[in-house]
Parts: sequence; C-alpha cells; structure tokens
Amino acid sequence: MAGIPSKYKRQVRKSVKTSRAIGESPPAPKLKWSFIEGDLVKNKDDEWGIVVRNPDDHGWMLVMTAIGEEDWHGSRTERIQKQ
Repeated sequence: MAGIPSKYKRQVRKSVKTSRAIGESPPAPKLKWSFIEGDLVKNKDDEWGIVVRNPDDHGWMLVMTAIGEEDWHGSRTERIQKQ
C-alpha cells in the first residue's frame, strides 16, 4: 500500500494555513502551562528554583534560583513539587 505523496501533503498543509489565516477554520490550539507561583521546579541544566511569576503566553516565567532571578521557558522546565 502506497503512502500519500508529499506534494498532496504540502497542498493540504497550505490550504489549512490559508483557511486559518482568513478565519474559516478554528484557530490552532495554544499550549497552556500549568506552572503557578510557588512551585518548586528544575530545568534541563539541573538547576532548581521557585516560580516567582506565572508563565506568559509564550511560555517564559520568572524563577528564583540560588544565584538570583532567571527567565526560564516552560518546555525546558519540570515541576518537582506543587505550591
């Protein structure tokens, strides 16, 4: 059984992007971060900290670490303990 040719996949992706841009189809889902102020978190560099400011729409949050406040992205962060 043959797969779908790449040229047809590209056409479908292009038509979906176009229809979203002009508002004909539902918007793409957005990620919602579940980190809240007071959570103990760890990032991929094995640094620990406490969330000081909730993540913004782009996933960046302010974290208080041993060396001061830093901006961390939610995709590189893991919750260790809830507030």
